[in-house]
Amino acid sequence: MEENTNTNINENGQEGANGTNGANGAEGTETKTYTQEEVLKLLQSETDKRVSQALKTQQKKYEKQLSLSKLDGEERAKAEKDNEIAELKEKLAAFRAKLAADAEAGVAAGVQL
Repeated sequence: MEENTNTNINENGQEGANGTNGANGAEGTETKTYTQEEVLKLLQSETDKRVSQALKTQQKKYEKQLSLSKLDGEERAKAEKDNEIAELKEKLAAFRAKLAADAEAGVAAGVQL
């Protein structure tokens, strides 16, 4: 006989028992049931996404180092500063985007830019 491997997850990400609406049984909270196969697909998808992101980051670093290796001292110093400034601008843009997304979601970050 096949074992039931269904898992109930409410919208808050909390696991609940079959037939209940989340951990506290509150009304209005919907429970979504995932099979083990669906959970494994979701995990694989998230893993693939993270690995791809790590590979892109590593490739960017490698390409920067390769381009810097072709420069002499002064040019290299200037290029390194320019790269650092570009990286900081990217991080700031990502932080601002996350802050805006959190604000839209109703999460108070307590930081003003």
